[in-house]
Amino acid sequence: MRRVAYSVETKFKAVKMKEEDYTTKEIMCELNIRNRTQVKTWWRWYRKGETYRFSQQVGKQFSYNTIIKD
Repeated sequence: MRRVAYSVETKFKAVKMKEEDYTTKEIMCELNIRNRTQVKTWWRWYRKGETYRFSQQVGKQFSYNTIIKD
């Protein structure tokens, strides 16, 4: 199975639909999202104020307070 990178716009649209009381299944059908956990993760990030994570690459996380050594 291949990883899918959704656009930032798609993520924000999914969150907005969730705010408007759409079900996760309706959001998945409307935006062609494969996995329900993905929508729930975006919703959790939005509620915690971590919307900067929407622009992360697939499989990449930001590390804070770490120094990159060459």
